[in-house]
Amino acid sequence: MDTDKKKTRVLIAIIIVGFCLRPSITGLGSVLKLVKADLALSDTASGLLTTLPMITFAAISPFVGKMNNRFGTSPTLSLGFVLIAVGVVTRSFGGLVGLYAGTVLIGSGIACGNVLVPAIIKSEFPQKYGFVTALNSTGLAVSSAIASGINYPLADGVGLGWQKTLCIYAVVALVAIAVWSTVRSVRIKTSEASGKGKNLWRSPIVWSVTLFLGIEALIFYSCSAWLSTIFQFKGLDATTAGYYVSCFSLTGIPASFLIPTLAGRTRDQRKVTFTLIGIFLAGIILMALTESPSLLLLAALLAGFGCNGGFAMSMAFIGFRTSGGDDAIRLSGMSQSVGYLIAAFGPIGMGLVHDVLGSWNLNLWLVAVLLVCLLIVSNWCAREGTV
Repeated sequence: MDTDKKKTRVLIAIIIVGFCLRPSITGLGSVLKLVKADLALSDTASGLLTTLPMITFAAISPFVGKMNNRFGTSPTLSLGFVLIAVGVVTRSFGGLVGLYAGTVLIGSGIACGNVLVPAIIKSEFPQKYGFVTALNSTGLAVSSAIASGINYPLADGVGLGWQKTLCIYAVVALVAIAVWSTVRSVRIKTSEASGKGKNLWRSPIVWSVTLFLGIEALIFYSCSAWLSTIFQFKGLDATTAGYYVSCFSLTGIPASFLIPTLAGRTRDQRKVTFTLIGIFLAGIILMALTESPSLLLLAALLAGFGCNGGFAMSMAFIGFRTSGGDDAIRLSGMSQSVGYLIAAFGPIGMGLVHDVLGSWNLNLWLVAVLLVCLLIVSNWCAREGTV
């Protein structure tokens, strides 16, 4: 019974993590024009706010395993939530310097969760890894959709302002700290602490997982940054474009639950992954070819399902391709470090392509090419095997 209670507490804590790790970053987009106006930011300075978290993920991820070995798993994760809470407040009330410093703190805290959660799930729920990952990913998708939907109405309509609105997510982080303080028995010790760990850098599986995560994150964060602009380029007004972006995000809720759950039922996930990427590719191609509002809505739904489901799969592969929490935490740190470094070029690169060539359609076709690359990479990271 005690074991069952412990597992239940850990499961609840993992789900709560899902509600904590994304909205403080993705929710900024819906109030960005208020931030720009208040702090007199240029477009370039605003774009840096989108890229800076990914650079931070890449910089911090390799050190999370070392922090885990020194301080313990639950304390390291709790430290991450403290950084998120402090970062959210600093970003809101620290002026221009605080805006960027707070974003770095938030990114550092999220990196702790990004690296540790897949390893915790692999260690505590090895037989239900796909299902528990699905619960965590669904929390990510739900919280992101809620933040994108409520932030602007709260900030502008209700009159809270962007500073107080964004501080809501500091409260979520404090709740996560309280919950994780009750599950201190969770501890993953990696073999690299004794110098006996495998050299994962030489593994083709590691590089395939890393490339899958990097390409998927590049597309995900590029869509988060520019999708509303692309829909307006297609002829939609700003309000309708916002609704379409919300539909894109909302499809992430069923996708984030269904895809890892289905993938977890088999040791070879290629059929699930190929189908998912095919849906994503169909949505992007349709988006590139049409200006019809109804077809653009269908494209948003298809692309949203594929994009969000692919992001959930990129996290799930960390557990599917490892045999225990030890390898999972090291693969998580390595793949996210390199993967998010790749992803950081996405939003900036998409903006640069548009500035030089003047068309968002070319960006959509470039995304289609990246999805073909993702399909090729998934043939390696989705097949049965572990590092």
